[in-house]
Amino acid sequence: MIFIFLERLYYPKKVRSMATENKIESSIQKRSRACEEYKDYYSEYKGPIGGDYRFKWICDTYFKRTHDNNEKILDLGCGEGTLVKMLAEMDYDSYGVDASESGIKQGENNSKGRLFLSDIETEGIPFPDKFFDCICCFETFEHFFNPHRALEEVKRTLKQGGRFLVSIPNPMIGHPFIYPGLFTRRYFKDFLMINGMKITSVRGWGQAPQLYIVPDKPIQLFHFLRRCLHSIYSRYTPISFAWLWVFDTVMQQTNDDIYKKVARETRPVCP
Repeated sequence: MIFIFLERLYYPKKVRSMATENKIESSIQKRSRACEEYKDYYSEYKGPIGGDYRFKWICDTYFKRTHDNNEKILDLGCGEGTLVKMLAEMDYDSYGVDASESGIKQGENNSKGRLFLSDIETEGIPFPDKFFDCICCFETFEHFFNPHRALEEVKRTLKQGGRFLVSIPNPMIGHPFIYPGLFTRRYFKDFLMINGMKITSVRGWGQAPQLYIVPDKPIQLFHFLRRCLHSIYSRYTPISFAWLWVFDTVMQQTNDDIYKKVARETRPVCP
């Protein structure tokens, strides 16, 4: 009888312990998958992918030269930290997070102490609640296993009424997707809206073939000509043909979220 009593007393604790161990092991496995797949993502490529024209356009289009110096900005999926560096040069308090070890290491020289290695789907964004005035996430959401979990972390660390700038590639360019149906301009916009983000604008950006008639060389005149050509292309080409779409959003205050709403409104009831 004493043995049976002790077994019953110990067994639930053992089950809880096993469940905790399995949860930790599962988390480590998920993290190792994301960090392992992207560990050497930037090892064979130095500098920003596709050049820095996109980041210059982002800075010119979305960020002011005159601003509150205490404004905190996070680049989620920062890669080697090009945008973090550019924003810091504009006197923003900028930081970056990425799951790629090679990207973080490459950017350490230019943005020391501002870049963090983290798989946000399992570890979260390594900053406190309501810390950032603006969070950027360019061509990164399509790489997440769980986009909703990633957006929840964005909402946790973004101040109320804060700005969320996010872009996704146009499916027409042939980019592979984990969730193909989500990453269209229409449905990604819906995804943001039902999760409490107010869309203020959607702009297209694209590297037109016309850009390549001007050599990509470190000469100021060539840089100026390429940016002029891109500006003309982006302004007068239909948004459906853009290389990627940038959604400028503001986080709204809400007492409910889509996860709770789905659970509540689909709950079965007796007839």
